[in-house]
Amino acid sequence: MKANPRGSALPVRLVSAPALALTLFAAGCIPGPPASTSTPNASRPAQRPAQPQVQQAATPAPPPSPHPLPEPANWRDAPVTPGTWSWAQSGPRSVAEFGGSLFTMRCDTRNATVTLERRAQGAAGRVTMGITTMQDTHTVTADARQGYYVATLPARSPILDDMTFTRGRFALSTQGQPTLYIPSWTEVSRVIEDCR
Repeated sequence: MKANPRGSALPVRLVSAPALALTLFAAGCIPGPPASTSTPNASRPAQRPAQPQVQQAATPAPPPSPHPLPEPANWRDAPVTPGTWSWAQSGPRSVAEFGGSLFTMRCDTRNATVTLERRAQGAAGRVTMGITTMQDTHTVTADARQGYYVATLPARSPILDDMTFTRGRFALSTQGQPTLYIPSWTEVSRVIEDCR
């Protein structure tokens, strides 16, 4: 038995004339390339090829300056101020800093006081510092010292208890400065407990 017997070959079919005409007609419907509208002028001298332009790296545009967001109707709806807490022992003082010293709590064990320091541009004179917690809103007097507003509280102040036991965060407002919405993490209670 042969691998490819000749008897099983398919008959060659001829393409019918109407099918061929239809194919050629359809091919004629496809538009050709666009014709060039300019004709070369023999009297015009040949132009030199353009010199390659060296492109300079584009300097990115500076980001738009952030506009302060309007104060929310409810302080609990405001986004938390970016930053994290850190704690350290500095001699007789227990120190907790938030946001790279944006807000600092210092315990002075000798005097049994907790100092609240809020970094502020253009800090000058004496202002009112508001501390809002889930329990209450407190106001304390803060004095300007080296770019900070500073308020000192007794270690057993109920304001400190409210800052510790608030649900998740407290708000710190100071005249002329944006309000800080600070998370109440364990560093807050640690500084307070170190003073008691």
